[in-house]
Amino acid sequence: DFQTLQFQAALLELARTESNCLQDFLIHVTALAAATVDVARASVWVYNEAHTQMHCAHLFDRERNLCESGAVLEVQHAPRYFGALQEQRTIVASDIQMDGLTRELADYLTARGIRSVLAVSIRREGKPIGMLALAATGEPRHWKMDEQNFCASLADLTALALETDRRHLAERELRKSLGNLQLFFSQSLDGFFF
Repeated sequence: DFQTLQFQAALLELARTESNCLQDFLIHVTALAAATVDVARASVWVYNEAHTQMHCAHLFDRERNLCESGAVLEVQHAPRYFGALQEQRTIVASDIQMDGLTRELADYLTARGIRSVLAVSIRREGKPIGMLALAATGEPRHWKMDEQNFCASLADLTALALETDRRHLAERELRKSLGNLQLFFSQSLDGFFF
């Protein structure tokens, strides 16, 4: 199947891409996802620490050729939708108005011209930390199993990129703390005993 080969090539390209910057990775993964699956929009969303909100880390709008970030979805306004993501279920909605899960977000989705949604949970250590979402406009889109599997693979690669970024941030903070501690000891006129 030609589309399956496209998906495999896209995943291989993404896996081989070396990026030291999370934002560069998010730009690349969303553009690649939108083009490969031929959808209007692809986005990566991340939960806040309390899991009460989901923030858009990066969205690529292929129809308008623009990138956005910063939108916020309140978990309490769509409990079934976010409950499905917490249970690590794939959300497959051909028509957002007819699907019980996406109907909770119909105002947000309809205002953006979105008709169909495919969303997969992004997980770290078995726990959901966000979602990767594909959105189609126009006629209802019937998502194939290959597309769902491709989206799940992209979510796994995105989880790795988010974890790598988290570790780099922790390492920078540790180096800064050690530098401050070293400065404290070197500038102190008192002796220290451990």
